[in-house]
Amino acid sequence: MDLIDLSDGDNSFRVRVLGRRSPGLPHLHDQLDAEVLVTSSFIAGRLAMTLVPSDLEAWSRALDALAAGQNLCWRDDDHSPEIRIEPHDEEHECVAVRIEDLGQSCVSVVLPVGLEEGWIDRQRSLLDRVRRQWPSEVLESSPGVYAWRRRASREEATSAIRVHEAAGVGQAGAQVRKGAEGNDSPPTLDRRSCFRVTAHVWGFKSTAGYLVGTDMTGFEVEATDGTVGKVDRHSDEVGDAYLVVDTGVWIFGKEVLLPASVVVRIDAAERKIYVDRTKGQIKDAPEFHRERHLGDATYRENLGAYYGIGLPFGGPLA
Repeated sequence: MDLIDLSDGDNSFRVRVLGRRSPGLPHLHDQLDAEVLVTSSFIAGRLAMTLVPSDLEAWSRALDALAAGQNLCWRDDDHSPEIRIEPHDEEHECVAVRIEDLGQSCVSVVLPVGLEEGWIDRQRSLLDRVRRQWPSEVLESSPGVYAWRRRASREEATSAIRVHEAAGVGQAGAQVRKGAEGNDSPPTLDRRSCFRVTAHVWGFKSTAGYLVGTDMTGFEVEATDGTVGKVDRHSDEVGDAYLVVDTGVWIFGKEVLLPASVVVRIDAAERKIYVDRTKGQIKDAPEFHRERHLGDATYRENLGAYYGIGLPFGGPLA
């Protein structure tokens, strides 16, 4: 679905939205995968980009500026690519679009586009369509803590639950129950099942080799594709087992919180802990600040959902 379409038959500049980046994961749910498409007689190219709700708000304000005859720069806050539009370019006597992707491809292109009257209203219509298709559904109540703005629709909830069933957690995980009004009511999550799932997230697997009372401070944590860091703190309390990992130079000055259920093997002799996630997956988890999040129940729910074992939509139960 197009968010921006500036085309005159010879030259074309479009921003196409492909869909949500990671639907169902609270801290990524509202991010949209998109692409910039540029076509002309001298160039044809594509650039990947990620849009966040603030980008859509900025584009709405940018359209107001264009309507007032002002030049604009959209996504000029260290995002890449950067897009500049001049509604009255003197050299080409038409709208000029400049695309700069200095951070990745080092490409800069100026594209003159002859547009008919009413083109700004058309862009507003495209923006409205994108907002209706992918509305903002997550509220960041505090840094790293997310909540859902509304109850998930029937289709969303059912889709997420099917994903969990395919991953082998459907029966032990979240269960659907029909609303009081019958099949047409949005399904909700069975609270008792979710309690069982939450307990499972924060517990070591029986096959991991963990012995109660083992001091794992200083153990290296190994993802499936490399070293994450060293254990700075850990807990083996029933229903509240976790690792706090100091990532060292990998993510300088940062710690990550890992639920014990991601641990697949502990080698006490080598002082190593092996987990079933990649470094990228761990890095993309909800940002962790020990003082703020270690005892935060909402953050724990979100983290459990991210690692694919908690609630399908991560947020608190209705």
